[in-house]
Amino acid sequence: MNRRSFMTSALVAAGLPAAMLAQEHPRIGLIFVGASWCAVCHAAASILAPAAEKSGLDILVASQDGKAIEPWPNFVDARGNPLTAEVKSIPTLLFVDLAEGKVISSFEGFPGAPQYLGMIRNTLRAAVEAGHG
Repeated sequence: MNRRSFMTSALVAAGLPAAMLAQEHPRIGLIFVGASWCAVCHAAASILAPAAEKSGLDILVASQDGKAIEPWPNFVDARGNPLTAEVKSIPTLLFVDLAEGKVISSFEGFPGAPQYLGMIRNTLRAAVEAGHG
């Protein structure tokens, strides 16, 4: 399965609309890679989910253990998928250019709420400035 078909099937499986991201970044998608048992993943998710909802940003959740990561009930199985194959540490946030079907940026871990949200804003801003958004 190539990256574009993974994104397409993942969006359909997760019940997300074809336009994966907020109107201001229509070509950039975010994939949160984690596991249901990971306490750090839950901490990151508890900050990311309400921020994404407030900003209109859609997140595709990819679970490395094939189980839901709270607070998101919808997820795709990350095991064996080419887009998440390079992920070595969780949580990881992937920034995907949907038009090109490739990962354009990523970061691992959860340094705390203000830093995490700042890293997301800065990465989105840099992606848009590079012509991805």
